Amino acid sequence: MAASLGFHRYDAAIGATQPDFEDAFLPAARALLAGSSPYTVDGYFYSPLVAVILLPVASSPLAVEYWTALRTVAAIAACVLGGLACAPRGAWFRAGVVTIGALITLLWSWPATLDFWAGQVEMLVLLALCGAALAELRGHRFLSGLALGVGAVIKTWPALFGSWLLRAGARGRVMQWLGVAAAAATAIGIAFFAGGPQAVRDMITAPFAGSSQPHLAANSAWGLPRLVFSDTTVATPLLVSPALQTITTVALVLWMLCLFALALVRPGSAFVALFNIAFVVVLLLPVSHYYYVVYALPVLWWWSAQILGGHRNAWVWSAFVTTLLWWVAVFRVPPAGDGFLTTTWPSELLIFGASAIAATVSVMAAARIPVSTR
Repeated sequence: MAASLGFHRYDAAIGATQPDFEDAFLPAARALLAGSSPYTVDGYFYSPLVAVILLPVASSPLAVEYWTALRTVAAIAACVLGGLACAPRGAWFRAGVVTIGALITLLWSWPATLDFWAGQVEMLVLLALCGAALAELRGHRFLSGLALGVGAVIKTWPALFGSWLLRAGARGRVMQWLGVAAAAATAIGIAFFAGGPQAVRDMITAPFAGSSQPHLAANSAWGLPRLVFSDTTVATPLLVSPALQTITTVALVLWMLCLFALALVRPGSAFVALFNIAFVVVLLLPVSHYYYVVYALPVLWWWSAQILGGHRNAWVWSAFVTTLLWWVAVFRVPPAGDGFLTTTWPSELLIFGASAIAATVSVMAAARIPVSTR
């Protein structure tokens, strides 16, 4: 299954333009190779780690193949680690079934397709998150924090997922924070080596340069009202109404903040807590691209694992059915237009609406199920 889906994903991406890779990541690696800071490249908003990963092929004609293969392997590895984390130690059959489901739901989906075509880093971050969850469940607290920190170092804004360490009942917080600090120190060291103190400052400030992208669709509590109730270059609005835009934005943001608070206060299992928090964060981001939903996909893997484990709690079944329907609506139905520069408000409403409902049910289920079921 991994070989078949992985090859299909790789083969489809090789023929794509991969603009983020071609226009930002590869030029940043070439700048490093030439002795310059990666932040001399317009549009490079991440830590130097991504550029460092590409250094071996910065001057190679096989750079696209390398980058695509690396992300394909990362996606497969994330499914394997996720499958292992969703099952008790030694429950190999259940872990295997969940892994197969994970491979299908991730690699046979439009968000993964568009992410690979864009040349983005979501699969690397997802691997780090699944590694953090597995390490936490196996009692390796430092490795859990380190993996969580690496995910943030790769793409910066996933540092918000670090709020997982603030959840009620979390254990080994000191070791986890040490792991996060080790990842941050490594990123600072790489930046300093790449361009001195200025590169360190650029690493901190660069993400803010990409924090406003009004010309792109945003699948979030901020982006949906803007698309539905204001004039944009992305889609034709339902109607132009600043008042309705403000009211809807406030209502959706408050909804997501309530879910975020519940996920911290009544988190449930460490695994589902991490990805419930990721789910809500993605829906709260002002700039939230369509393919960011892959960060929330492991909630479906978790609830399916609970069903396979024989749990008959109504909340477990509700969460499983809801997240499965969410996957069908969001991952299998292609977005209108290209999903980035062009779309329609009904398409955005389907993506955000289905995601908001799935996040709500998953967070509430994690908070309500009996401890023995977690």
